[in-house]
Amino acid sequence: MKIAIVGAGKLGMKVTQALLGGDHSVTVIDKNEKVLQRSEEHTSELQSRQADFCT
Repeated sequence: MKIAIVGAGKLGMKVTQALLGGDHSVTVIDKNEKVLQRSEEHTSELQSRQADFCT
């Protein structure tokens, strides 16, 4: 299943890791590039996108 998580904070990353353990394709979206880079370091299976939905 393809799943998008908006927000790479503590909760978003916990949900992401749980979903990756279930063999899902997960994309994390966050406006902070540094947070995305840090999240990508934890797993090679993660896709990430930088976006700001508030503008």
